[in-house]
Amino acid sequence: MATRSASTGVLVTLVIFVILTIALLVGNILQWTQVKSITEAMRKNDEMYKRMGTGAEIGTDDVKRLETMAGSSQKKLIPYLVDLNQQFSGQLTGDRGKVIDDKTLADALKAMGVEEGGTVKSLVNSLKASAETNAAELKSLKERMDQVKAQIDAASAKAAQAGTQDSEVLAKASQALADLSTASEAYRTDAEGLKQALAGAKQDFDRRVAEVKNERDSTVDGLKNDSAQLQTQLDQAQKKLSQFETGLQNPALLVDGHVIEVNGSEGQIFIDLGKQQRLQAGTTFEVFETPEQIRSSGEQGLRGKASIQIMRVGDLTSTARVIRSTPGRPVVKNDLLANAVYSPSHRYRFLVHGKFNVDGDKFASTDETQLIVQRIKDWGGTVSSEDRVTGDLDFVVIGEVPEEPNPLSPTASDQEVEGYQRAKAAKDQYEKILSDATRARIPVLNWNRFQSLTGMTD
Repeated sequence: MATRSASTGVLVTLVIFVILTIALLVGNILQWTQVKSITEAMRKNDEMYKRMGTGAEIGTDDVKRLETMAGSSQKKLIPYLVDLNQQFSGQLTGDRGKVIDDKTLADALKAMGVEEGGTVKSLVNSLKASAETNAAELKSLKERMDQVKAQIDAASAKAAQAGTQDSEVLAKASQALADLSTASEAYRTDAEGLKQALAGAKQDFDRRVAEVKNERDSTVDGLKNDSAQLQTQLDQAQKKLSQFETGLQNPALLVDGHVIEVNGSEGQIFIDLGKQQRLQAGTTFEVFETPEQIRSSGEQGLRGKASIQIMRVGDLTSTARVIRSTPGRPVVKNDLLANAVYSPSHRYRFLVHGKFNVDGDKFASTDETQLIVQRIKDWGGTVSSEDRVTGDLDFVVIGEVPEEPNPLSPTASDQEVEGYQRAKAAKDQYEKILSDATRARIPVLNWNRFQSLTGMTD
């Protein structure tokens, strides 16, 4: 009886020790999670301040004056600078929504006729001075015409008083009048020509301003569309990333199913997934012993200890067979199953881009790309029809890196030029998709990682 009591006491002590150990482990995990979150937030804040400039740049007198002016307007510095840019854009192009950078401003000034190193003010002053000179010349001409008219009136008055005029005097007066008329017509012609030249210059100036404005409108509209699209992608990606990163803190969330029985004599594996979990025959899974191995596989491109393929699907359970195994590590009851495409509760959305070498023959092809696309659809995932990164994607599966085309020779044929352009476009599209996915923080899987997370074999 004493022996039984002692054994019971030892058992209770061991149970309490295990419970305390688990509680301590959970506390450490929670504390590590909080530290990681705080560290990530500090890193993001540090990156944001680095993008704003160095400490020396932010502390200059110019920046301080801008901060003072922004404070006088009861605004923060960044909104104040945005408002200044909008005011300048409105005055230059008539549209406050335009973004004016150095190149845009330089192109606009050049289109207006402002010489390099000159200013709009100098151009306006030049036109104003030319107009004032023309006005002075017209005023001088009018004064001369008034003087001649006064002379004619005086001569006419004298002739009227004398009652008669010598033929020679009349001839001189007539000649003077003819000369005056000729001079007047010449000045009128010059004035009309100057007026037309000014009108033509104004029309040409207005036309160039309109062309610049239309070009800037088109550019700004394109930038606005790109910005709206990127913002949508970013919003959806941030939301998805938050869920994804939260899931990775608990590796158990990566488990899709479990092995519930193994029939070694017949080579059958029974799992706890079936029709009610949208499982399809032919789906493959990687087999792991612990959740941590699944996360390591996703991050490093490793594979599980075995791969299985579903042969028959029941309502709640299914039967599978082993299609790849590791010597000395058999599939056993309670082993874990994972497939990056399949999920019992969610349909993942994929973008598949590029050419793949699935069969290992060293030649990538679009046929092997279609094999991956079809497998994703068969396993319950969806594939985007657009060959670009959108905000609703869960994964990007990307093929082999296209080769950089060799530079064209001066004597290249039309076929060589077309081939170069196709190869360059393929390379640029590959890099853009990879860059957009990285910027949107969408997980990118190459063939090895996709294979390791789905159990897909050649």
